[in-house]
Amino acid sequence: MLFDRNHLTPILELNASSTAEFCDGYFDATTLSEHIEREDPFSRKELCKYLGIGESTLTGWLKEDRIPLMAKQAMILPLAHRVLKGEVTRLKKESENAQILKSGDQYQIVVFKPDESGEAIGEVIADNIADLRTARIFVAGVQALNLLGECDDLALEYTIEHFSDGEYPDHLENLESLRDDIRMCRAYAVNFDHWRDWKKVLADVEYLKTKEGKKQAMEKDGPLLKKLRDAIESGEISSEGNKS
Repeated sequence: MLFDRNHLTPILELNASSTAEFCDGYFDATTLSEHIEREDPFSRKELCKYLGIGESTLTGWLKEDRIPLMAKQAMILPLAHRVLKGEVTRLKKESENAQILKSGDQYQIVVFKPDESGEAIGEVIADNIADLRTARIFVAGVQALNLLGECDDLALEYTIEHFSDGEYPDHLENLESLRDDIRMCRAYAVNFDHWRDWKKVLADVEYLKTKEGKKQAMEKDGPLLKKLRDAIESGEISSEGNKS
């Protein structure tokens, strides 16, 4: 990104009289062309629609390096909004992270959550931790689980969709396995009952692969087969026996 968190401080220091100068100083023909080339945040067509101008008008601005100040201000708006939104999101996540507090000669992990009046109330989630290093590992583990969730939701799902055309079946299988392992890991930490139920279902799937399991599955209305059919129909596991 051309306009990123490095611009946060200048944005926060802006006032009514300095905003025009900032916008005018940031955008020139070269900078605007780079933004358009990277579609940051608009493509050429999208930018013209946003500004309410024709593409020939934009071409003239770039050729003559004469971009109207109001256009510069309008283009800074979504860029500044993105930076500020990112900072607010970061601060919100940071406030929700577990904190390390010293309690005598030991340490405890505390999560602060607002009550009905908005006051931050601390909840001890781990106590009597012997040393600071162990406490940091604990906090880092919680944060890592959250990051794994984001990786699962964004990067992995996008990549799995990319490989779903059948061209790289081995890569797809490995990615789906990684996604399932991440989900099981997070469920173990934040929803143990769900994790335990899934472990049992997956164990049943493995049992079906055995001779005895196949025999039981062929029985009319067998409880194991019914359980697995219900899970498959609900989309919770695929017909191959993998968690979706």
